[in-house]
Amino acid sequence: MTAQDADRVHLRADNYYLGTAAMLAKGLKPYSFDDPRALDAKLAASHVAALISGRSVQQPVYSFERSERLRVGQTDMTRTIAPGRVILVDNLFAFYGDFDPWSTRDVPAHLLVVRIYVGASPNVRFTRRYERDIRERGKDPLVTTLLWTQHVQPMYEKHVCQQVRRADVVIENHDWLPLGYPAPLDPRSIDCRGHTLEELLERRAV
Repeated sequence: MTAQDADRVHLRADNYYLGTAAMLAKGLKPYSFDDPRALDAKLAASHVAALISGRSVQQPVYSFERSERLRVGQTDMTRTIAPGRVILVDNLFAFYGDFDPWSTRDVPAHLLVVRIYVGASPNVRFTRRYERDIRERGKDPLVTTLLWTQHVQPMYEKHVCQQVRRADVVIENHDWLPLGYPAPLDPRSIDCRGHTLEELLERRAV
């Protein structure tokens, strides 16, 4: 690792998901990962504040295979994140509520905050998610498709795309597709054979 690399911190907000059990306790469905209430925004914001002040943080470790934070006994596993001059917060809800500590007040004079929104067409986003969920996370293709149409895209329209209004920079990333996909998939073209999401989730893991 170079000195330049050590000066950059990449805070992945995926690690701040509460996990299925805590989501159910809050009245969320077990697949509501595109709802901002599924993440511990206050903990993430406090970690960003600590990193800005030059202090290391203990970030939770989240497992997408288990849909829970990893634990040893009754204690959450954590990884140490050290501070740096540049902090990249990678998150669907980076400009939303508690995640953005300057949503209701001015940015301190000694900080430079740049909000970058990366957009893409629905079919491009679906193709990327479809490939990731199946290849990297072992998800079922039908579950992935029904989740997209019934939950992910509606939550995107309700919560995510609205944040573009707070962006300082907007990047349109419509062209990148996973290897083996010459054109974006259309979720409407995938035959879900009359299944419903609830029925599939009774028999298969999300």
